[in-house]
Amino acid sequence: MSRLAFAQLRRRIAAEELAALRAGAVPQALGEDLRAAFTAGPRAIILEGLDPDTLGVEGAEAALALLGAELGTLSVQSPRGERIMRVEKHADNPEARGTMTDLELRPHTDMHDILALASIHTAREGGESMLVDVAELHAELARRHPETLAPLQRGYWFGSNPVVRSLEPISAERVPLIDTTHGRPMACYNGYFLRQAMIRRGEEADPELVDALEKMGEVAMELAVRDLFVLAPGEVLFWHNWSWLHGRTSFRSPPGDPPRMLLRLWLRSDIAGPVHPEYRIRAEIIDRDHLRMMEREDL
Repeated sequence: MSRLAFAQLRRRIAAEELAALRAGAVPQALGEDLRAAFTAGPRAIILEGLDPDTLGVEGAEAALALLGAELGTLSVQSPRGERIMRVEKHADNPEARGTMTDLELRPHTDMHDILALASIHTAREGGESMLVDVAELHAELARRHPETLAPLQRGYWFGSNPVVRSLEPISAERVPLIDTTHGRPMACYNGYFLRQAMIRRGEEADPELVDALEKMGEVAMELAVRDLFVLAPGEVLFWHNWSWLHGRTSFRSPPGDPPRMLLRLWLRSDIAGPVHPEYRIRAEIIDRDHLRMMEREDL
């Protein structure tokens, strides 16, 4: 399925369903449709109708948490303990998080099974979303750059954000950047964590992997910009992190405009089927790091 076809795969939240969410319940049909997108569909879905003008930001957060719980378990996303992260630009960004900048984020994966973004305010300029189907990316690499598949499957170690002072700062094993052991191609692809592993190991990646990463990034970006889209206020995108790369263009809002804001969930879930065990370990380590940092009184 192309990204354009995916972008058209939308499910409207009816007025009575929104009322049920406001009352703290997920209607049966809505929950079934949401789960079916991950068990029998493209492993992604856009829901419309989570109206922030009706719900307010806190109400939208509560509704998003209810919907997320239909698919998995909400994870803590920072040492401050947020299970719902407000994605908006911050002048103070000590953890160097992409969620707090207005810069372009090229196609990548995060480290949890399912992610969600709910739009509250859009930017006047930019802030378009990118999605890349990993199966399509794998097929393009096989067609255009078959020499990249072996080094990408072999992968590399993953590091961690130094700010969280992880007790496990580097993966015990190589993490496949593209994996086909469970049939449908999946990816774990994040340049930041790869660079942190190189720093920790005191080395550069071998030339074969460097070339493969460069070509993977180029092809992913080509596919991403083909079908950019903007999540309108009230729309929420859920996707299987290992099956879709995601990103966004840079954005800008003039002074006086409401800042661009989205709400983000990280979910641990096996609803979309098995994945490479090292992928799951990434989420487990990040969760442990954030929970440990929350307990420190000197931070």
